[in-house]
Amino acid sequence: MISTDFEGKAVSTLGQKPSTLTPDQSRAARRELAMSQKELIAETGVQAYKLKQFEAGNFRPDGATLKKLRDYFESKGVNFDEIDAHLTSGAVATPTGDQTGKTGYTNAPRPGFFISSDLPEAVIEQLLAEMEASDDRIAELVKTSVKSGLMGGMTDETERDIRELFGHLAANHLRFRCLQGRNIIAPTRDEAKTVGDHLSKWAKEKSLAYVAPSAGDSELGARDELVTEEE
Repeated sequence: MISTDFEGKAVSTLGQKPSTLTPDQSRAARRELAMSQKELIAETGVQAYKLKQFEAGNFRPDGATLKKLRDYFESKGVNFDEIDAHLTSGAVATPTGDQTGKTGYTNAPRPGFFISSDLPEAVIEQLLAEMEASDDRIAELVKTSVKSGLMGGMTDETERDIRELFGHLAANHLRFRCLQGRNIIAPTRDEAKTVGDHLSKWAKEKSLAYVAPSAGDSELGARDELVTEEE
């Protein structure tokens, strides 16, 4: 049997066990095991943003990551011949019993967002990883109890938590816009004269790589340098 690799080159797959995986296959395999993305990430050690963006159809991980996922599914008894038959026929593998109520479970894939093709792959991976880290911290902060001071009002600790929460939300919006190729941060060097200038300075203080380019540098070159420094 002849197939093609990621670069479009013809390769022989005769007698070889398939090691690739498609987004549809991954989602269907998870449904068969009644697993959420979070559970699969914990079981395999695959980075969260890679799995989420891969299953949304917006990102193609390296071959080793795809093989790790496929090997895991197969070790749990998933039969990809059956999955492919379901996908080809238009049928959707559905869980049985009370698995439909499992946290994080969905019968239909949710769309992700488009990522600009102008961004270097290393930058995309970095921004997605930063967004995932911020999401995790946001999930922690929203569960934090509000503490009241002796004289009323909120304690300094609670106010810090709220500021941090809003900071992560703002940072992720900037990263999201940057990934879509619609960065709203303009380079600034002098004293801030507009609210946008303050936003640019804040982004630099928070080390939002690639999102806040330096004034006077070329747009792409400056941002690439920022990424290199962060790595």
